[in-house]
Amino acid sequence: MIIEDERDEEAPITDYREAPATKVKILHDQLARFEEFLARHSQIKNKSTHFALCYALIDHLWKVYIILIHSSICVI
Repeated sequence: MIIEDERDEEAPITDYREAPATKVKILHDQLARFEEFLARHSQIKNKSTHFALCYALIDHLWKVYIILIHSSICVI
């Protein structure tokens, strides 16, 4: 089944709203912030740091899981 659009594609657009003016905050120390970002990014991309963070996250999740299991056993 084919459904055709019933509106006139050549009709002028009459319903529009003005966008509010944006307030942009200019950072005066952009270069230093960008260098910090690059340093953090390269540290995250470091393979040994990546795996250390992964193992720390897994360890943390297991600790939270054990606490939740222990608290649910004590409550029941």
